[in-house]
Amino acid sequence: MNSYSSWVNAGTDILKGWTGTAGTVPDACLDGLAEQSRIAYSQTIFTTQTDVAWQDYYAGQQELTAQALRNAVGTSADRQGTPGRFELLKEISSSATVNGTFLKFDAIYRPAPGTPADPTDWAGLAKPTRWYVELVPFDGFFIINYIEQKPAAGY
Repeated sequence: MNSYSSWVNAGTDILKGWTGTAGTVPDACLDGLAEQSRIAYSQTIFTTQTDVAWQDYYAGQQELTAQALRNAVGTSADRQGTPGRFELLKEISSSATVNGTFLKFDAIYRPAPGTPADPTDWAGLAKPTRWYVELVPFDGFFIINYIEQKPAAGY
C-alpha cells in the first residue's frame, strides 16, 4: 500500500510549488506527467504486459495520478497539504510458494483532505476495493505478475 500511495502521489510536492503561477500550469502538462508515471511504473514494478486488461488497469492508474496532480496544483501555497493514501482495510488471505506470493485484501484510496472525494474523480478507488495480487520472483526482486480489482462488499 505504501508503494501504491507513493506512486499515486509522485510529483505532487513539486507541483505544490507551482501554485504561485496562478493556475497557469496547463492540464496537458499534468496529463503528460501522469502518462510518464504510467510508463515508468508499468515498465519497472510490473512485468511487461500488453493485453487489454493490463492496459485498462494502467489507464485507470494514469487517471488517478492525473487527478492527484491536479489537486496538488490546487493546494494553496501556504498550506502543507497531506497527500492522499491507500489504506489497507482487511487482509483476506495470503500464501507463498517458490513460484510466487499470492495476496487477497481489501483497500481504499483516501484522497487528500479538502480534495473531491467522489469516487468518479478517483478512477473508482475512493471506495472499498478487493485486490488479488500475484508477486513472482525475478532477478532477486518480487514483481507484480497479475493484479485484479473488484468492488469490495460489506463496508
